[in-house]
Amino acid sequence: MKDLDTGTEQEMQNMVNTRLHQLFRRMFGHWFEINRELHIHPGQVGTLQFLKEKPGVSQRKMAEHLQVKPSTVSVTLKRMEARGLLIRRPDEKDRRNTRIFLTEEGEIVVKQLDEKKKQVEAQMFRGFSKEEYGILEELLGRMKDNLEKG
Repeated sequence: MKDLDTGTEQEMQNMVNTRLHQLFRRMFGHWFEINRELHIHPGQVGTLQFLKEKPGVSQRKMAEHLQVKPSTVSVTLKRMEARGLLIRRPDEKDRRNTRIFLTEEGEIVVKQLDEKKKQVEAQMFRGFSKEEYGILEELLGRMKDNLEKG
């Protein structure tokens, strides 16, 4: 670990910011490659994960969860449906509404994503102790809270 006691606060912030930038670039590089291998767009990952957790969700609820416009969800769903990853079915109680479900192919892709995620996380956190996990989680949480407070 570098001796941060010898630097100014600005130098320490720059060093940490540089490390975070390097980490994010590596992480996004891994995810971009995984998405390419699985032939999915990065924006589809959240949709797949949400459908795994909430099969039969409405398009409106999905847009709320993903914090995007319903029209954005509509375009994403059309592409994913054309690829065979999901299917839309009329709601049995109210046929004006549509429910969205993963297809068998969609479930396979979600399983592959989960496996790849575990591999990337195992590689990224190799050698960490439980104490280090706790410290890292606390520090990142504080950084996030600081940004949210403005």
